[in-house]
Amino acid sequence: MPKAPIRFNDLLKALKPYGVKVKKGGKGFETILIRPLTENSNQGPQHTIKKHGKNPQISIRSITALLENLGIPEDAVWGN
Repeated sequence: MPKAPIRFNDLLKALKPYGVKVKKGGKGFETILIRPLTENSNQGPQHTIKKHGKNPQISIRSITALLENLGIPEDAVWGN
């Protein structure tokens, strides 16, 4: 699948197998995504995404930065 913007909820579904969770907090329209080191931990790499609305489209640039910060391969979201 070619790189294209993805809806926030679809992005979360694609990242779920990698253990990515939404962390409570963030200012205003910011959502913090974290990839915990262990199952019940709050420590690990995290990334903040601006989220305006219920299920906005996340840009390619934001997704690429997110994947790089959390150490997840691009195939997880866009496939081959």
